[in-house]
Amino acid sequence: MSSKRVVICIKWGDLFGPDYVNVLHRACRANITGPFQFVCLTPDGAGLDPDVIVHPIPDIGLTPDQWYTSHVWPKIAIFAPELAHLGGRCLFIDLDMMITGALDEMFEATGGFISLDGGKNWWPRASGYAPMLATGVFAFDLGGQSQIMSAFLANKDHIIATYPNEQTVVGEQAHDITYWPHGWVISFKRWLRRPLGVDMFVPPKAPPAQAKIIAFHGTPRPFDLVSPKAGFWDRPPHMGRGQVAWVYDYWVKYGGIVPSTTGD
Repeated sequence: MSSKRVVICIKWGDLFGPDYVNVLHRACRANITGPFQFVCLTPDGAGLDPDVIVHPIPDIGLTPDQWYTSHVWPKIAIFAPELAHLGGRCLFIDLDMMITGALDEMFEATGGFISLDGGKNWWPRASGYAPMLATGVFAFDLGGQSQIMSAFLANKDHIIATYPNEQTVVGEQAHDITYWPHGWVISFKRWLRRPLGVDMFVPPKAPPAQAKIIAFHGTPRPFDLVSPKAGFWDRPPHMGRGQVAWVYDYWVKYGGIVPSTTGD
């Protein structure tokens, strides 16, 4: 395993603005000791911090329609051979994540492909659920796991037509899969959101001390919880509402723009 460390995120379309990249970059900078590179794969680097390395998303033959489905097929490009020149141990982090603890151990963890477990470890009590690979946060050696890209390109149209998302392909094709220790990457919905009914009146719990990353999968996303004028967020039957103080503090600490200050 290489001693060089690279954090990679990916951005396309307009769902996530440059603020998401910059906040993630600054949060990583505050929670990683020593040198590392921060790379954003994107067709548009406008507004990104100067020391974010902007790299085009490798072309994996997607049509315009396939780029903008809900199945996140462009993330397969992280396994493109042309990214091997970046070298080192890669920690991939989705943009709708919050960094709440030191990340050094995530680079030091051994394994060919270390992934988020969206099954058993997605729940605080970690029992009664089978492991389920998810690709919100994962680590591997850049240039490795090339079989994932090969399998996708060899049968791309069939995969896109029949598979629910890109992480299903990764789960079938990745070698030497292990998962982050329980509690390192936690779900906002499963760990912190209040029970049904209570969530309308009581704000979400603050992250526990052992959590390194908070995952916001689907609705809501961090930006939804930042504005002082935030109304209802989430979706029925869960209906949280209002600004969440610890999310706001995080966003402002790392230089994110607060909606109410921009006229939004």
